[in-house]
Amino acid sequence: MSTVITLTTDFGTAGPYVAAMKGAVLSVNPDARIVDVSHEISPQNVDEAAFVLAAAYPYFPAGCIHVAVVDPDVGALRRAIALVAPAGVFVGPDNGVLSCAVPDTHRLSSEGGPAALPRGFAAYAIDPRFHRHPVSDTFHGRDVFAPAAAHLSLGARPPELGPALSEIVLLPPFRAVLRPDGALTARRPHRPVRQRHHDHRPRPAPGFALRVGNRRQDGAAVFPDLR
Repeated sequence: MSTVITLTTDFGTAGPYVAAMKGAVLSVNPDARIVDVSHEISPQNVDEAAFVLAAAYPYFPAGCIHVAVVDPDVGALRRAIALVAPAGVFVGPDNGVLSCAVPDTHRLSSEGGPAALPRGFAAYAIDPRFHRHPVSDTFHGRDVFAPAAAHLSLGARPPELGPALSEIVLLPPFRAVLRPDGALTARRPHRPVRQRHHDHRPRPAPGFALRVGNRRQDGAAVFPDLR
């Protein structure tokens, strides 16, 4: 297993929480390589966290460990899981935040609840043996997910973490469908299209029609296309 562990959270960077998570990792594996994907996810926005991680993890080597902690139900009965995918192992709460590891084609019929995994994927509950104790009721990022990721980076096999799971929570695909009239519509009609993430890097959106002043530009992919 890779020693690279990525972190995606809604903790922000002004407080001690991200550092505490990293400390929990390094206490188990001092040689872990920790990469921050983002800690500026909107508070409790599970969809946004999954969307942001989906945009980042494909560029990491296969076998990396990706931890995502946006956890509105922390302390409740939701499960702590490790999802094994071809791209690596994804660790976090079972609330859909790890959906980005599962192909869109498998999630087309998802209603945002528990669903079976496709072939080639597996999921495991994280046993308390891999927790940092005592476990806080409100900080499972530090006490559950970070230590589990660290143990994986030391060579623990995912099945050793705990019982296998037949289903996990999967969100519908993030991508909307572009209609012939240029409007966006959800793949699932009852789920409205909404902005998943605000990208601070200025660029046109590929394949969309843009209007600049009185000019409409179809299919602009880069800013020179607007000139």
